[in-house]
Amino acid sequence: MNSGLWLLIRLTAWGKVRFLARRAGSLRGALSMAVVAGFFLLVLGSQFLAFYANDEFPRPDPAILRAWVPVSILVFLLLEAWVGRALAFTPQEIDFLFPAPLSRRELLAYHVVSRLGTRMLSGLWASVFVHRYAPSPAAAVAAVVLGMVFLHLATELMALATAALAAWSSPWVGRGFWVAAGLALVSAVGSAAAAVPEGARAHEILESVIQSVPLRIATFPIRPFGELFAAGSARAALLWGTAALGVIALQGVLLMALDVAYTERSLATSRKRMERLRSGESAGVSRPWKLRLRVPRLAPLGPGAPLARRQLVEMLRNPRALLLPLLLPAMYVGIFVLVPRMQGEEPDRAGVWAAVGFSVLIPILLPNVGFDFRRDLDRMAYLKGLPLAPYAVAVGQIFAPVALFVAAQWAVLASVAASTHTVPYLWLAAPALLGPPLAWSMVASDNLLFLLMPYRLSTEGAQNVQFVGKGMLILFAKLLVLGVLGGLAALTAMAAHWLTNESAIAAVLAAAGVLTLGCLPLTWAVGASFRAFDVSRDVPA
Repeated sequence: MNSGLWLLIRLTAWGKVRFLARRAGSLRGALSMAVVAGFFLLVLGSQFLAFYANDEFPRPDPAILRAWVPVSILVFLLLEAWVGRALAFTPQEIDFLFPAPLSRRELLAYHVVSRLGTRMLSGLWASVFVHRYAPSPAAAVAAVVLGMVFLHLATELMALATAALAAWSSPWVGRGFWVAAGLALVSAVGSAAAAVPEGARAHEILESVIQSVPLRIATFPIRPFGELFAAGSARAALLWGTAALGVIALQGVLLMALDVAYTERSLATSRKRMERLRSGESAGVSRPWKLRLRVPRLAPLGPGAPLARRQLVEMLRNPRALLLPLLLPAMYVGIFVLVPRMQGEEPDRAGVWAAVGFSVLIPILLPNVGFDFRRDLDRMAYLKGLPLAPYAVAVGQIFAPVALFVAAQWAVLASVAASTHTVPYLWLAAPALLGPPLAWSMVASDNLLFLLMPYRLSTEGAQNVQFVGKGMLILFAKLLVLGVLGGLAALTAMAAHWLTNESAIAAVLAAAGVLTLGCLPLTWAVGASFRAFDVSRDVPA
């Protein structure tokens, strides 16, 4: 790779250090960094203390590790290939590197190497939590880090292979190939699950699926990482570590060997995605069905209504962003409600409540639905220049993700009410009332953390499996907010239940009122953080 590209990688890393140092110069930045450092030290300290205290921890069978680790990596790979997009460069890289006298392979090597640091940090952080499951902690750390590198290269390789197929034939050939491969794998897995005798337990079904021939073929290249994680001796760890490095080296060779002019495709993809992140306008010409979109004016939101409407329009013009928030609850409804109905059985009440509970908890589990401040990082100066109060801007930015989550929640409740009578309608009213303020508080927490500790959404349009420590910090903060608000709501509901002679309706209304009131200070905090946001200091490079 060109020596100038190595220099650029070093300067980029140093620029991130300088950004953190510049933020630490302000009181707000120093406090936020201290909180983050305290969180990571607390987590690391608890893990190492448990390890050195020799706490008893059940060691799984190495055979189980050898079977499950490759399958887990395959699942992450499929998620990345589905949610993310490879071969995407930042606008600065496009403007600076694409006109430069650099070959395609040099650009590709830079793209891969410059993003390896985050993957390896993710691997080190994840290994803190899983090394106790392995016979050898050192082998587990190596397996997780190398597994992250494998995921990174595999994602790039799949995207480049798709581009090669599109260049040599038609764009639909590459897409059709991956769709056909996915359908074949799903069909084979379904056949393996169906072959299990009736009355088998869940773990027996999973074991049958994992041992099926198609899945074993699909996970064959990943087997060295599972063997390395389960290695019980230094000799086995060295052997399988070398095999894992060989797989990674083969990936690198294949990446460099695929001779396809991907830069035009990458340029178009990168520009389109960055333009969508920077503005509320959809890049390019909208399709006819997109042009017919009609979004209400949302006048009850007051001065922040135009911002909310803009985010809603952008969300509806990006159907990909709607997949996970709508597909995951739909999958639970299908498994626990519709499948028993199709078999002529009444759905189990516990399964129905699992589907309802999962739909209500979606705002906690999906932090990357970012049609709010996170997509407007480069438009902060414009937003701060609007003649709007910070609180109004916060309301306008928070509304769109909340509307998506509430639509998913109410769709699940409507499906359950129409499909089963095991749960009374009155009980379904409780999550219908508690879900919206819960969603608002979680989205507000996401935006508050973002304004205090700014970061960029990836050019792929999703964070995917990147630095998982940041995701853990966000989840921890949201659980803390949920614990405080949930505790206050529970106490209020108990008091209302007692004062109204055990009226369930009064208890639910009281809990919903407390959650709604709790959204007010959170929204105010988001507005105050937006007002204190310094564009010259807080926008990361």
